[in-house]
Amino acid sequence: MEIKEIAEPVVAVRADLSGSTFEMSLLQRSTFSDVGLAGASFEDVNLSGAKFDRANMSGVSVMDSIMSGAKIADVELSGARIVDAGLAGATIEDSDLSGVFISGCKMTGMRIDGIDVADLLAAYREGR
Repeated sequence: MEIKEIAEPVVAVRADLSGSTFEMSLLQRSTFSDVGLAGASFEDVNLSGAKFDRANMSGVSVMDSIMSGAKIADVELSGARIVDAGLAGATIEDSDLSGVFISGCKMTGMRIDGIDVADLLAAYREGR
């Protein structure tokens, strides 16, 4: 399918484009500022290098996606559920992990404050 090239960028200010469909379209380097996208659906979309700042993403669902090298900072993830995720090599710093529940996960090489988690669990089990 051929993509029609538009000579000038489209500028929509105070426009209601609710229900619009963008299919097989190029929107690279586009800016969305103070825009309501609640209920929007993004499927088979390249968002590499995208930036989300002061975004309300409550109830967002991210599935079957690649987020290698992503930076997630100053976000509220209370009640988030992370399932079947590849976090190998990830770093979590200066975060509130109170009440976090980890179950059925591969933890080989996982360290907390420099201490191997497998060693911590082994020491705990020995002390029981």
